[in-house]
Amino acid sequence: MTRSLKTIGVLGLGLLLMASVSTVGQMGGDEANTVVFSTTITATQEIPTPAAETPATAVGSGTLLYNPNEGTLQFAFSYRGLSDAAVAAHFHNGAPGTTGPVVQTICGGPEPAIVGDCPGASGFLQGSWDVPEEMVESLMQGDLYFNVHTPLNQPGEIRGQITPQ
Repeated sequence: MTRSLKTIGVLGLGLLLMASVSTVGQMGGDEANTVVFSTTITATQEIPTPAAETPATAVGSGTLLYNPNEGTLQFAFSYRGLSDAAVAAHFHNGAPGTTGPVVQTICGGPEPAIVGDCPGASGFLQGSWDVPEEMVESLMQGDLYFNVHTPLNQPGEIRGQITPQ
């Protein structure tokens, strides 16, 4: 698994997500209305700056697809090189350069988490979130972000703003 995470890259991640959601039209969604989002995840975007030293290799990426007819956001994030195992990953509501509250747990706590436990210092998270109606505008404006928390950097070690493509 670790080897594949190092070689998957953003393109591979996007292709993997696209393959996993290729049945959107078959499930009653409308592929023509699907909105594509992406994120590059780094320590330099985290606010406050991580207190414990974050390895320079701590990076990640993500591809997301929002189906406005269903109100679902399908996502795939990969990350690697954290200072320790991830203890949580979340979607937060906050514009670039600001912090914001957790709006959905992806892994770890607080419950309920979409995928359960976090995979470690390197990992891959894939799932689907039913975006609350009051969060849709924030999503479309690029005011949601993804971040990963570790024991050494509990407020967050890496972060990526989710932006429409």
